[in-house]
Amino acid sequence: MSAYTRIQWLHKKIESGCYPNSIHEVEKFGISQRQAQRDFEMLKNELGAPLKYSSAHRGYFYTEPFDLP
Repeated sequence: MSAYTRIQWLHKKIESGCYPNSIHEVEKFGISQRQAQRDFEMLKNELGAPLKYSSAHRGYFYTEPFDLP
C-alpha cells in the first residue's frame, strides 16, 4: 500500500472526527508502528497539515480546516 493511499485514509479519518492514531493505521494497512508514525510526520511536516495529538481522544485532529494539496 502506498504512502499516498495511507495519507488519504488518515486525512478522511481526521476530517470525519475519528481521531486516528498509529495503531489504527498499523491494523488497517499491516505496516510497522514506525512507518505509521512517519506517515503522521509527513502529513504535518511535508504537507503542512495543522495536526495535533489529543490525549483525551488518543488520536490526531486538525486544529483548523485543511485540504490535501
